[in-house]
Amino acid sequence: WRIQKAGNMRVAHDRANLHNFLVITANSGCRVGELTGLCWKDIDWDFRDSEGQRHLALSVEGKTGKRRVICQGQFAGEDGGATGAVKQIEDLRSRQFACSERNGWQIDDDTFVFTNTSGERVRDFKKGFNALIEASSLEHDEDGLKRTLYSLRATYASFRIRYGEVSLWDLKDNMGTSVEMIQRHYGRAREEERAAR
Repeated sequence: WRIQKAGNMRVAHDRANLHNFLVITANSGCRVGELTGLCWKDIDWDFRDSEGQRHLALSVEGKTGKRRVICQGQFAGEDGGATGAVKQIEDLRSRQFACSERNGWQIDDDTFVFTNTSGERVRDFKKGFNALIEASSLEHDEDGLKRTLYSLRATYASFRIRYGEVSLWDLKDNMGTSVEMIQRHYGRAREEERAAR
């Protein structure tokens, strides 16, 4: 959408970062500050679940302390390319390496995942998100409420409840919240799930 229409490399980089951030948030359920505080050392590319399946895991720290977040998405393989959060993190990594080489700064394990073209941490995506939803005429949801970056956390929870075959206990651990909060804020998705059975 707007990445191709960017007037310069910095704006294109910022918009690509926003795209990556939105998809990762919708595939992880992380809070904004948890993702903007993420460094490369916080990413486990080879986390294995109890069945030996490989997942992308993030070590985040937020209002409920430190936790491991298991992201949605597939690694590239015989079935095709990477998807979901995996693809977005890979895109971020390759773009950040190109920027660092072009602009003369170094990347190490303590480098933030979301950086501008100068290698400085991006702390917020609010301005870009608001411009995107305004240009797309998506400022409000079906109930007339203004969409915010936090809306993507709700999208994650609703999709996982509706399509993910995940227990509320596992979901609350992944999101760093309580079952009560999930039931209170995402109850509509549970009602729709029960009605569909």
